[in-house]
Amino acid sequence: LVADSLWSKFERQMTNLFKSILKTKMTYVRCIIPNTDQEPMKFDLHCVMKQLHSMGLVTALKAHAAFPNKQGFESVLRRFWCAIPKEKNGPELMAKYRFGRIPQEATVDTLRKDCNDVLSLLLKDFSEDAFAVGKTKVYFKTGTFEHAEYDRSQAFDTNVTIIQSLVRGFLARKKTKTRQAERMLHRQSPEQLQSFFMPIFFLPLSLFRYMFGIKRRRNNFMRGCWH
Repeated sequence: LVADSLWSKFERQMTNLFKSILKTKMTYVRCIIPNTDQEPMKFDLHCVMKQLHSMGLVTALKAHAAFPNKQGFESVLRRFWCAIPKEKNGPELMAKYRFGRIPQEATVDTLRKDCNDVLSLLLKDFSEDAFAVGKTKVYFKTGTFEHAEYDRSQAFDTNVTIIQSLVRGFLARKKTKTRQAERMLHRQSPEQLQSFFMPIFFLPLSLFRYMFGIKRRRNNFMRGCWH
């Protein structure tokens, strides 16, 4: 039997460590050393800035300041499909993502391309670098996302006005037809009552006349016999 080497023990320990890490949700905290003298209540600006530059935090903050808003591809298409201008391939994109539906066969590349086309139409009044399309998200410069949101709210107002006009027109036509039907019913009701009650009144009268006629003819016959 061969004893475990140092490398095999290290490998087994690392394997167990990665298994434990995969089972949990890790949060990494980057610590910044305030000074190289390891003294409390002492803040060395040069030392701290050097660490921030090496971490790439300054670059990330600059990028965040330039592009403060970010959205995923599906979120952009679901959010701004109703505000797509009817230019170039705008109607096709609007029909493709109508009511915020994402096609199941759509790939990441397709969504990236469509996001680029949609935002190019929405933000045509801005410069070309008004937004940046990444691998999974879209980054908006200051003011561009707000402009797209304003166009979206305007599209909502327009569509709501159209829907309200259609519904109100339908209800008005329905109410008018109901009133016309009631008027026709009121106009036809006397005739209907007359046609309904006339047989009831004329049937006894007809029977009475028939019986009276038979009785009168019988009296005439009897009178003729006596004379």
